[in-house]
Amino acid sequence: FSEVAALFDEIMGPLGDPKVDGVYDLADYRTNAPQPTPAYEFWVTEESFRNAFGIDPSVVYTDCSGPVYDNFQYDIGQSYAKNVTYLLEQNIPVLIYSGQDDLIVPTPGTRAWVGNMGWSQIHNFELAGTKPFLLDN
Repeated sequence: FSEVAALFDEIMGPLGDPKVDGVYDLADYRTNAPQPTPAYEFWVTEESFRNAFGIDPSVVYTDCSGPVYDNFQYDIGQSYAKNVTYLLEQNIPVLIYSGQDDLIVPTPGTRAWVGNMGWSQIHNFELAGTKPFLLDN
């Protein structure tokens, strides 16, 4: 473990230093230290985002809910591509969030995952292209 951790530190250099602000929101998951507030938390709590997606105002977002984790801890390492594909085949809208600066699961990795899940409409999805999701602030 220590050799891998040292190699990680060498590769990351100053980006892995929690005292340095960089493009990436990095967290050192090798410790039990409190982690920074995830960037996505803004999107799920911002009123204009919630209104744009029709989120019921009575729904309260909680990050890392203990009971939710307890119920899903065995599912964390599982692939849900078949479940997502099923929802898409039923024409149920699905939002797959992938941060543009996410070092752990970068956007190309997410796009590859979507492209390999076997969805019958993947061709149309790929032709649609992408557009940034922005709020007025």
